[in-house]
Amino acid sequence: SSGKDMEKAFYWAQKGAELGSADCMNLLWEMYYYGQGPNGVNTTEALNWLTKAAEAGDVDAMIQLGQVLIEGADGIQKNEKEGLSWLIKAGDEGSQNALIKACNYAYNLGYYDFAFRASTDLAEMGLEDAVLYHRLGWMYYNGKGTKEDDASAIVWYEKAYSAGATLRNDELVFIAYAYYLGQIVKADVPRSYQYFKAAADAGDGIAMAFLGSFFEYGIENYLSPNPELALQWYGKAIDNGDLDEDYAEGTRDDIRRLVEKGLVSWEAASKWLQ
Repeated sequence: SSGKDMEKAFYWAQKGAELGSADCMNLLWEMYYYGQGPNGVNTTEALNWLTKAAEAGDVDAMIQLGQVLIEGADGIQKNEKEGLSWLIKAGDEGSQNALIKACNYAYNLGYYDFAFRASTDLAEMGLEDAVLYHRLGWMYYNGKGTKEDDASAIVWYEKAYSAGATLRNDELVFIAYAYYLGQIVKADVPRSYQYFKAAADAGDGIAMAFLGSFFEYGIENYLSPNPELALQWYGKAIDNGDLDEDYAEGTRDDIRRLVEKGLVSWEAASKWLQ
């Protein structure tokens, strides 16, 4: 009797689908895909009905179709771009979940146009997410999915950092230089110091050398000169080993200057000058 019940269910699902019911189309997708209809598994018909349900405006079908096309399935060939398009369409219908999926798939697969579109839509929806902010910063910084835009990159990198994202050293140094030079954003040396400090703490040699300079000269109304700390950071920059020889020699000159000014002793500085 269960077989007859299944046949009845299939019959009425077919009737409903032909009359335009997206629920019935989804049911046919499942019955064909899992072999619950009278003719067993038929992935071509399964995909046909899932596509019809998506085309009829069923958001869940759009998401299901998107995932199936992106990941592939038994008897169904991958079509990543078409799959991403369906997830974006579901997002256009208001599904934040679909946009999150689109963003993750597209970014990881390298389809940056889709990733940027989905990320921007999610940000406009008000999704608060450090990973999302970081991706937007990275795409603006590298010109992936959008035009290269350093000012926008800084906005999103800083939002990501404030939200707890771990920025790479090169990203921290990029922001630090921007605030130090005042060419992309308004000059803000204390803010520059904070990003150089984060990069130095994460092991960046150039950032360490900058901290040496900050402590040698101080920052007005923010950081008092401290020759001993200047020496330590200059020394760390040299010991770090990632400075090229010219930069390393320039940092040794910085240490010599501290000695010549009488700000630190030769004994304290000698290990970096011999």
